[in-house]
Amino acid sequence: MYVRAVLCGCRRRLEAEDDGDLRVLVREHLATEHETAPPTSDGLAEEIVSAGAYDLERAGSYAGADGAEEDFGPEPY
Repeated sequence: MYVRAVLCGCRRRLEAEDDGDLRVLVREHLATEHETAPPTSDGLAEEIVSAGAYDLERAGSYAGADGAEEDFGPEPY
């Protein structure tokens, strides 16, 4: 499964299903996390996404021996 992603200057990765949703997410992120920056226009959000967006493959879960989906990761202690 692929999603679109862009890396903000604050090093936070934003992910969405497509570029349209990613533009909305960029505007929301800039408004909430970078309040001191000037308001982000649709044009600026478009520039950010068109210049920096990339495809990101999401690792899915797999079916275990009993058929139930399991996530990857360390075992809890």
